[in-house]
Amino acid sequence: MMNKYYLLILAIWSGILFQSFSKEFSQEQVALESLKELADTQFYTNIDSAYQTCQQILSLAEEAKNWTLYATAICRLSEIETFWGDTTKARVLLDTAFDKGNIVFGKSSSLPLEYQKVRNVLLRNEPATALELLENLERNYPPTTSLQIFHQHLYKAEALLWKRAVQESRPHLQAALNTEGIAAHRRQRVFVNLGYACFLQGKLDSAAHYQQLALEQHPAAAQNQIWANMHLGLCQFVRGNWEGFIDYALESVRASDRFTQKDFPRKSLLYKLLGASYLKIGDFEKTVDYSRKASHINLLFQDTLESVSCRMNMASGLFHLGEYEESIATYKEILPIFKQNGMLQNESSTLNQLGILYDRKGEYHTALTYHRTALAKKIATSGAIHEDPAVSYYHLGTISRALKEYESSERYFLKCLAIREQLKQNQQAELSNTHHQLGRLYEEQGAHQKALDQFEIAIKILVPNYDASNPEAALNLEQEIISKLQLLHPFKQCAYVFAILILL
Repeated sequence: MMNKYYLLILAIWSGILFQSFSKEFSQEQVALESLKELADTQFYTNIDSAYQTCQQILSLAEEAKNWTLYATAICRLSEIETFWGDTTKARVLLDTAFDKGNIVFGKSSSLPLEYQKVRNVLLRNEPATALELLENLERNYPPTTSLQIFHQHLYKAEALLWKRAVQESRPHLQAALNTEGIAAHRRQRVFVNLGYACFLQGKLDSAAHYQQLALEQHPAAAQNQIWANMHLGLCQFVRGNWEGFIDYALESVRASDRFTQKDFPRKSLLYKLLGASYLKIGDFEKTVDYSRKASHINLLFQDTLESVSCRMNMASGLFHLGEYEESIATYKEILPIFKQNGMLQNESSTLNQLGILYDRKGEYHTALTYHRTALAKKIATSGAIHEDPAVSYYHLGTISRALKEYESSERYFLKCLAIREQLKQNQQAELSNTHHQLGRLYEEQGAHQKALDQFEIAIKILVPNYDASNPEAALNLEQEIISKLQLLHPFKQCAYVFAILILL
């Protein structure tokens, strides 16, 4: 009898323990699943928070021996590290995730990780590898769930876009967009890619339309907001609408700041283009600021050549600010990098800029040395009949004139003219300016008629119906300008009219 009671009590106690254990286990699972959903959301809204959440998942999943979530969290961390630019750390994490997933569950249960692997490869700009992985997946594990179908099409489209295979990418983007039950942030990403496809085809209005649709899908998804605003800005950049680009680019920067406090490689592109745009509109302080930021990020990720490109813009901004010494120092820092990499065109351009800077400083002999060196490299890369050597001849002419070396100056200007005459269809303004500078040379020498002839040629290139005897009628100038013209000597009239034309 006692044994029966004992067994009954033991059974009841065991049941209580089992229920307690099951409840505790269930709570752990619910907590882990909730954290995973949180990390998935944070990955599109704030990647710094996503990183912290994934670290929590690792700790809890290891304790609960939930290796599926453990491997998934490592894979997500790998994706975050790739976004931040640490591809070495990302590869190690990804290998760890696959080792854990394959050992515990086997290959087929690691299918979600396979799609994460494709995503990581795409972030590393390896489209061929991504396409190979996707083909293997489709052959061995055909997608069955909506999410797998979506990822199969989206990642294939993105890989094809990286390869500039725009037409091939479109059916996959459409299939991804038509997949049922897809969350807003994923649809947003499809619209971003559709916009990018149109951009690559030069269809800027359609590109902007899709990026606007992307922005409307999920306003909180900062990651996609970065790319949508960046591409909207690029549509304006290509059109030469610098202010329009700046507005969108700054919005993209704000989205990136909401998304992560860390610098990441693609942010440098935003800063670089902002620097270039501010250079175009004459805001040179911001040119220097953003170009310096871009260069800093590039150096952080050991992208030396891209950093050099940013420092070129920075040096140009410093030049326009009159910071000649700092501009010279910047150009001299990047010159050896162009030499080491055999980038003759960039090297000659830098030598040219150094020549201009020393000219501005009044160090004419040093300026001549840089321009002569630049000229030799320009002829080697572009040929003798090209605007690049014409620019060098032009500067050599102006510097020689400043040194009172009139014979040399005339020789350089005539060489410049000979080139620009052959290129005059595309070089009207430059050809006109060269005649004007030659006229100034003759004026300094006291050869007034020769100067007058050159000034008239310079004006007629820009205004074919110009009449030296009645310039105001031909040019329809304001009365105030006409009155000033009437007080001037004929060749001074021409010089004055040329100056007005340049200002216009």
